[in-house]
Amino acid sequence: MTIIRTHTPTPLKPKRLILCLTLLFSIGISQAQNRGHYKKEYQQKIKAYRVSYFTEELDLTVEEAEKFWPLYRQYDKRKDSLHRSYSHRHKTLRDSLSEITEEQALQLLKQQQQKETLLLQQKKEQIEAFTRIIGPKKTFKLMHLEHRFRQRLIEKIRKKEKEHQE
Repeated sequence: MTIIRTHTPTPLKPKRLILCLTLLFSIGISQAQNRGHYKKEYQQKIKAYRVSYFTEELDLTVEEAEKFWPLYRQYDKRKDSLHRSYSHRHKTLRDSLSEITEEQALQLLKQQQQKETLLLQQKKEQIEAFTRIIGPKKTFKLMHLEHRFRQRLIEKIRKKEKEHQE
Protein backbone atom coordinates (compact mmCIF):
# COMPACT_ATOMS: atom_id res chain seq x y z
CA MET A 1 0.00 0.00 0.00
CA THR A 2 1.38 3.40 -1.02
CA ILE A 3 0.95 6.45 1.10
CA ILE A 4 0.57 9.65 -0.83
CA ARG A 5 1.67 12.65 1.05
CA THR A 6 0.28 15.96 0.09
CA HIS A 7 2.13 19.11 0.82
CA THR A 8 0.08 21.59 2.75
CA PRO A 9 1.44 25.09 2.61
CA THR A 10 2.41 26.51 5.93
CA PRO A 11 0.55 29.64 6.82
CA LEU A 12 2.48 32.88 6.71
CA LYS A 13 3.80 33.92 10.02
CA PRO A 14 2.32 37.19 11.27
CA LYS A 15 5.57 39.12 10.76
CA ARG A 16 5.91 37.94 7.16
CA LEU A 17 2.25 38.63 6.48
CA ILE A 18 2.60 42.17 7.79
CA LEU A 19 5.78 42.65 5.75
CA CYS A 20 4.08 41.43 2.55
CA LEU A 21 1.02 43.60 3.12
CA THR A 22 3.19 46.64 3.88
CA LEU A 23 5.21 46.05 0.72
CA LEU A 24 2.08 45.73 -1.44
CA PHE A 25 0.54 48.81 0.15
CA SER A 26 3.66 50.93 -0.38
CA ILE A 27 3.90 49.85 -4.03
CA GLY A 28 0.27 50.85 -4.53
CA ILE A 29 0.87 54.27 -2.96
CA SER A 30 3.98 54.77 -5.07
CA GLN A 31 2.06 53.99 -8.27
CA ALA A 32 -0.76 56.36 -7.28
CA GLN A 33 1.72 59.16 -6.58
CA ASN A 34 3.38 58.63 -9.96
CA ARG A 35 0.00 58.82 -11.71
CA GLY A 36 -0.78 62.01 -9.78
CA HIS A 37 2.59 63.52 -10.73
CA TYR A 38 2.13 62.69 -14.42
CA LYS A 39 -1.42 64.01 -14.36
CA LYS A 40 -0.25 67.37 -12.94
CA GLU A 41 2.60 67.52 -15.43
CA TYR A 42 0.18 66.77 -18.28
CA GLN A 43 -2.24 69.45 -17.06
CA GLN A 44 0.59 71.99 -16.93
CA LYS A 45 1.54 71.17 -20.51
CA ILE A 46 -2.07 71.67 -21.61
CA LYS A 47 -2.24 75.02 -19.81
CA ALA A 48 1.00 76.18 -21.43
CA TYR A 49 -0.28 75.09 -24.84
CA ARG A 50 -3.57 76.95 -24.21
CA VAL A 51 -1.73 80.17 -23.26
CA SER A 52 0.45 79.96 -26.35
CA TYR A 53 -2.45 79.12 -28.66
CA PHE A 54 -4.82 81.81 -27.35
CA THR A 55 -2.18 84.52 -27.18
CA GLU A 56 -1.12 83.87 -30.76
CA GLU A 57 -4.63 83.47 -32.19
CA LEU A 58 -6.05 86.48 -30.34
CA ASP A 59 -2.98 88.56 -31.14
CA LEU A 60 -2.94 89.97 -27.60
CA THR A 61 -0.78 92.97 -26.85
CA VAL A 62 1.46 92.85 -23.79
CA GLU A 63 -0.95 95.10 -21.88
CA GLU A 64 -3.96 92.98 -22.85
CA ALA A 65 -2.20 89.73 -21.94
CA GLU A 66 -1.20 91.10 -18.51
CA LYS A 67 -4.84 91.82 -17.69
CA PHE A 68 -6.42 88.94 -19.59
CA TRP A 69 -4.54 85.88 -18.30
CA PRO A 70 -5.03 86.39 -14.54
CA LEU A 71 -8.75 86.91 -15.15
CA TYR A 72 -8.96 83.90 -17.48
CA ARG A 73 -7.24 81.67 -14.91
CA GLN A 74 -9.61 82.91 -12.21
CA TYR A 75 -12.70 82.04 -14.28
CA ASP A 76 -11.16 78.72 -15.31
CA LYS A 77 -10.55 77.77 -11.66
CA ARG A 78 -14.11 78.71 -10.73
CA LYS A 79 -15.48 76.61 -13.59
CA ASP A 80 -13.32 73.60 -12.66
CA SER A 81 -14.31 73.93 -9.02
CA LEU A 82 -17.98 74.02 -9.96
CA HIS A 83 -17.64 70.93 -12.17
CA ARG A 84 -15.73 69.02 -9.47
CA SER A 85 -18.22 69.83 -6.72
CA TYR A 86 -21.17 68.60 -8.77
CA SER A 87 -19.48 65.60 -10.34
CA HIS A 88 -18.34 64.38 -6.92
CA ARG A 89 -21.92 64.55 -5.62
CA HIS A 90 -23.33 62.75 -8.64
CA LYS A 91 -20.73 60.02 -9.06
CA THR A 92 -22.09 57.61 -6.46
CA LEU A 93 -25.64 57.98 -7.71
CA ARG A 94 -24.60 57.67 -11.37
CA ASP A 95 -22.72 54.47 -10.57
CA SER A 96 -25.91 52.93 -9.23
CA LEU A 97 -28.27 54.53 -11.76
CA SER A 98 -30.60 51.55 -11.94
CA GLU A 99 -31.10 51.64 -8.19
CA ILE A 100 -31.88 55.33 -7.62
CA THR A 101 -35.35 56.40 -6.65
CA GLU A 102 -37.53 58.86 -8.54
CA GLU A 103 -36.91 61.38 -5.75
CA GLN A 104 -33.12 61.01 -6.08
CA ALA A 105 -33.36 61.36 -9.86
CA LEU A 106 -35.43 64.53 -9.46
CA GLN A 107 -32.85 65.90 -7.01
CA LEU A 108 -30.06 65.15 -9.51
CA LEU A 109 -31.95 66.95 -12.26
CA LYS A 110 -32.43 70.01 -10.04
CA GLN A 111 -28.73 70.00 -9.16
CA GLN A 112 -27.83 69.73 -12.84
CA GLN A 113 -30.07 72.71 -13.64
CA GLN A 114 -28.48 74.67 -10.81
CA LYS A 115 -25.00 73.85 -12.13
CA GLU A 116 -25.96 74.91 -15.67
CA THR A 117 -27.45 78.16 -14.34
CA LEU A 118 -24.27 78.93 -12.40
CA LEU A 119 -22.11 78.14 -15.43
CA LEU A 120 -24.23 80.41 -17.64
CA GLN A 121 -24.06 83.21 -15.07
CA GLN A 122 -20.29 82.82 -14.88
CA LYS A 123 -20.03 82.83 -18.69
CA LYS A 124 -21.97 86.11 -18.86
CA GLU A 125 -19.68 87.70 -16.26
CA GLN A 126 -16.65 86.38 -18.13
CA ILE A 127 -17.82 87.82 -21.47
CA GLU A 128 -18.47 91.23 -19.91
CA ALA A 129 -15.06 91.29 -18.20
CA PHE A 130 -13.17 90.13 -21.28
CA THR A 131 -15.01 92.63 -23.48
CA ARG A 132 -13.77 95.44 -21.22
CA ILE A 133 -10.18 94.15 -21.39
CA ILE A 134 -9.67 92.87 -24.96
CA GLY A 135 -12.71 94.27 -26.76
CA PRO A 136 -15.81 92.62 -28.24
CA LYS A 137 -14.16 91.26 -31.40
CA LYS A 138 -11.39 89.40 -29.55
CA THR A 139 -13.87 88.22 -26.91
CA PHE A 140 -16.11 86.79 -29.61
CA LYS A 141 -13.09 85.14 -31.21
CA LEU A 142 -12.08 83.72 -27.81
CA MET A 143 -15.41 81.92 -27.47
CA HIS A 144 -14.74 80.13 -30.76
CA LEU A 145 -11.08 79.51 -29.93
CA GLU A 146 -12.00 77.66 -26.74
CA HIS A 147 -14.04 75.18 -28.77
CA ARG A 148 -11.36 74.88 -31.45
CA PHE A 149 -8.68 74.41 -28.76
CA ARG A 150 -10.57 71.45 -27.27
CA GLN A 151 -10.93 69.93 -30.74
CA ARG A 152 -7.21 70.31 -31.47
CA LEU A 153 -6.35 68.83 -28.09
CA ILE A 154 -8.56 65.81 -28.73
CA GLU A 155 -6.95 65.38 -32.15
CA LYS A 156 -3.47 65.46 -30.60
CA ILE A 157 -4.46 62.89 -27.98
CA ARG A 158 -5.93 60.57 -30.61
CA LYS A 159 -2.83 60.94 -32.76
CA LYS A 160 -0.59 60.00 -29.82
CA GLU A 161 -2.80 57.02 -29.00
CA LYS A 162 -2.48 55.79 -32.60
CA GLU A 163 1.31 56.20 -32.46
CA HIS A 164 1.46 54.13 -29.26
CA GLN A 165 -0.69 51.39 -30.80
CA GLU A 166 1.57 50.99 -33.82
